[in-house]
Amino acid sequence: MSKANWNEQYSRKNNIKVHGVKEQAAENTKAVVQTLIKENTNATLNDEDIIAIHRIPGRKGYDRPILVRLKNNNSKSAIMKQRSEIKRKSKGAYRLSDDVTKLNSDLINKLAKNDQISSAWYFNGHVYGQVGGVKVIFDIYDDVEAKIGDIMFRVEKSGVTRRNQVSWQVCCRVNTAVLFTGIYGGFLLGTRSVSGLAFYDWESTELIRRIEITPKNVYWSENGELCCITTDESFFVLKYNPEAVEKAQGNREEIGEDGIEEAFDVVGEIDETVKTGVWVGDCFIYTNSVNRLNYYVGGEIVTIAHLDRMMYLLGYIPKDNRLYLGDKELNIVSFSLLVSVLEYQTAVMRRDFETADKILPMISKEHRSRVAHFLEKQGFKSQALAVTCDPEHKFELAIQLGDLKTCYQIAKEAESEQKWKQLAELAISKCEFGLAQECLHQASDFGGLLLLASSAGNAQMVAKLGDTAQKAGQNNVAFVSHFVLGRLEECLEVLINTGRLPEAAFFARTYLPSQVSRVVELWREHLAKVNKKAANSLAEPQEYENLFPDWKNALKTEAYLKPQRQRAIPADKFPRVPPNHERVPVDEMQQAEEQGSFTFVRGPGDDDDDDDAGDDFEQAPDTTEQSVRAPSPPPQKKETAPPDPAPSKTEMDDIEKELELDLENMNIDNVDTSDLPSADQDINLDEEDLLED
Repeated sequence: MSKANWNEQYSRKNNIKVHGVKEQAAENTKAVVQTLIKENTNATLNDEDIIAIHRIPGRKGYDRPILVRLKNNNSKSAIMKQRSEIKRKSKGAYRLSDDVTKLNSDLINKLAKNDQISSAWYFNGHVYGQVGGVKVIFDIYDDVEAKIGDIMFRVEKSGVTRRNQVSWQVCCRVNTAVLFTGIYGGFLLGTRSVSGLAFYDWESTELIRRIEITPKNVYWSENGELCCITTDESFFVLKYNPEAVEKAQGNREEIGEDGIEEAFDVVGEIDETVKTGVWVGDCFIYTNSVNRLNYYVGGEIVTIAHLDRMMYLLGYIPKDNRLYLGDKELNIVSFSLLVSVLEYQTAVMRRDFETADKILPMISKEHRSRVAHFLEKQGFKSQALAVTCDPEHKFELAIQLGDLKTCYQIAKEAESEQKWKQLAELAISKCEFGLAQECLHQASDFGGLLLLASSAGNAQMVAKLGDTAQKAGQNNVAFVSHFVLGRLEECLEVLINTGRLPEAAFFARTYLPSQVSRVVELWREHLAKVNKKAANSLAEPQEYENLFPDWKNALKTEAYLKPQRQRAIPADKFPRVPPNHERVPVDEMQQAEEQGSFTFVRGPGDDDDDDDAGDDFEQAPDTTEQSVRAPSPPPQKKETAPPDPAPSKTEMDDIEKELELDLENMNIDNVDTSDLPSADQDINLDEEDLLED
């Protein structure tokens, strides 16, 4: 129940109760409280500081208090420091108080009624009572009378003495408000009590810092800079700041009830239970609850050995590089722990790199990787790169540091595709495109090479990449490389060689009309192996030119564009080159034909149905460069004869009759159906594989 009460009180640590505010209909409690604080204090309560605000039940006959739940304890502290000012200015009309649990409130009332307790109050999660000038923390289950009697008997004028072990003379007297249940030596005097751990200065006996923690043990380093506080579940490493303590002691206003807040900085918190421990330099060596021998330094935990039984640290002898432990049967065991490694890590933690450089040669190579990882974790990556002997670790560090030379040497020795790719990315980020190209070649990263070559506008590199990728079977890269260079014939061959005949047919129909017949014939042969009926349904322009509108103009346009796509246009001409989506190639061809800058002549003996009709064009001298680089305005529509009218109904009937006669004359009795699906199987014909009218 005591733990539950503490948890409930902890959940209320950022709450404030405002008493004395009269209730009004449809009131805005937030605005009322903000105005009250603004008018009576120097503090401000902003909207973002408030999580919730509302009235809560109170005593009958009185206005209900307002509960304010704040975002953090700093906002609460700034306001609570002004509560006496609010009470004074309002002449007692308004009052601020902590949000105390019912059990703690009952305890305060109980203490206030006791004649031996001059005052009782709540502060920072605890209930205090003033007993004979001594502040004492009370719990809800304490026997108040017995505790008061014990305090009066044990603490005479609230004094605790510490005697020197040699002379047994009193050397200091510490004033305290509570009973001590434990004491710890070290750079500062540590005391354990029900309120937590407190550190005092040995000379002045002044409170340095009070910490709300129940310690199991306290270990100080030899130089007094580091302190390890162990508990039942974890341990904390703190760094002592004597400069901050000296500054605060010169200005007493900076010292609060819990001492000097800046006296310690938390270096690390580790969820391990420490059984025994010892400091060696800035390294904390300890045994834990799972029988492991570890040491902690700079946020890193290193396991020295796994123990087969519970053992206790006896000490470390640097000259022997040995760590000694003992067990309950008085057996002594030692473990090797290089003092050079510990000294090096200690020097790094103290930022004494001159000393660290002197110690480094004494560390053997097999231990340098561990030291390098330690340096990396501390943020000293360049030093870690110089220390490590592990190629993998060295490559990672070189990548992080952008050391291209070191990365190149390691990648060349390792011959790893992954390393070449990592180095290529680094080289591109450093604008070392020559090195990036070499790395991508070494890694066979055709996609990366295409990106690099196209970004640089290197046509020669793109052409070489297209040929290399095609030989290596990287068909996508090969196709794109040929396409961006206008090498449409090579693109078509890539599609044909990879068995993408439907795509090849449509590609030829779009860009190379003169090759449509050849590709369709290949498509028919391939499709006939699966479905002859579907293969026979494929049409090609030599047989059904009427199914290919404007076919002759398409052939002319191919011949017209061929010299243009074979010419590489410099990148600086880009602003004057019209985008392809804005061009109308057929209109350009017709305009050039009218101007006499483009002509074509069929070869002797060729007729309109010749398979190679599109290959025998002859062009006039190429004068289209100007039209490509600086396009003329779109041609004006000239007055020409109206297009041929659509076929009449009679003509359409004649065409249908011809098709019916062709179907009637087809002999399908001798068709080989052995490779066709059976009658009970479905035939899956994709409509996209068939040409439409």
